[in-house]
Amino acid sequence: MDYKSFLANFRRIACVMSVNLNEEGDNRYFVVDANDAYKNTVVKDINDFECNVPYTRYIPKAPEYEWHSKRG
Repeated sequence: MDYKSFLANFRRIACVMSVNLNEEGDNRYFVVDANDAYKNTVVKDINDFECNVPYTRYIPKAPEYEWHSKRG
């Protein structure tokens, strides 16, 4: 799916994330794509931004976020 045109509609920081679920509860969170406003907050040059990478590449790991998402 083309998220770039969708994300371009947002003036504020926006990104699309995905979650790969597994039975052990060790879920993996990815930044699929982001708008330029988001990219400018996480990299110095937006050309260095990569899609489909673990969110921890750009956002510090937040154990309480991951704990809440596992509660179901």
